[in-house]
Amino acid sequence: DEKVQIQGRLMASIMAQGRGVEVGTMLDEISGKGDLNGRLGKMVGFLECGEIFFDVQDPRMVELYDLICRAFLRSIQEKSAPERGDDVLEYATTLLQKGFLPPAEMAYRYLLEKGNRIEVKASVIASALVDLGATLRDSERIKEASVLFGQALEFAVEHQLGALWTGFARAGIGDAELMNRNLPVAAEQYDQARRSGVEMKDTNLETWALMGLGDVLLEQDDVSGAEERYRSIRWSDGSLSGDTRMLLGLARCCLRQNKIDDAAFFVNQGKAMCTRRPYRFRLKQFVAVAEELA
Repeated sequence: DEKVQIQGRLMASIMAQGRGVEVGTMLDEISGKGDLNGRLGKMVGFLECGEIFFDVQDPRMVELYDLICRAFLRSIQEKSAPERGDDVLEYATTLLQKGFLPPAEMAYRYLLEKGNRIEVKASVIASALVDLGATLRDSERIKEASVLFGQALEFAVEHQLGALWTGFARAGIGDAELMNRNLPVAAEQYDQARRSGVEMKDTNLETWALMGLGDVLLEQDDVSGAEERYRSIRWSDGSLSGDTRMLLGLARCCLRQNKIDDAAFFVNQGKAMCTRRPYRFRLKQFVAVAEELA
């Protein structure tokens, strides 16, 4: 809201003067007020303002990421350990869905490093492993992402977390194999993940797997099969990564089928969504499709 935007711009201007301590004090005063959703909304607003002022790799932006994360952690320190784990996961996942990759990575790493000490639930650790892998994937750090997805699968099997978490891990492994051009392996992982999603009635997992299968088929020049997978997706979690990935797949399918108007529609939608600086890589992908349309 307007108040959050004013506070965020003020913090960014103070950070620009190298006065991070003052910003930390402001965040402590603000972050403890309201329910969890309200506080998460404030944090997102502050991050948006910061990224208007600074590049994501600017030391002042990196410091602001850290200050916001620490303020959030202090705001929940009175809760029980399991509740704190749930809240940190919600914070990290909100940032990932909105496309704030560096602070999402900070929060997921906190969960993984402190998980045993603060008695985080096994399912929270599994989610953090998968989602940190997704964060690194979208940061174009594929080797690191592949390791995290593999660890997520091992953890889910070791702790007997069932088809849901092994499925999410396999979807992530599929992404890593796809990016490494190991298409048959990627397809196998995605198909196992899809079946787990159907079995567990989890549309999020099923959606991830179907997008992956569509991407594999498109790489294999099976355009109609790829489009069928993309269009069979029934639900979206509203994440920047997932939504733009699906739009890119549909744009590429329409381009190859000479459906120029449809391709342009999907390209324009996708380009408009790629406003977060870490998603410049996907913006370039949409621009490449647009250039073929011209």
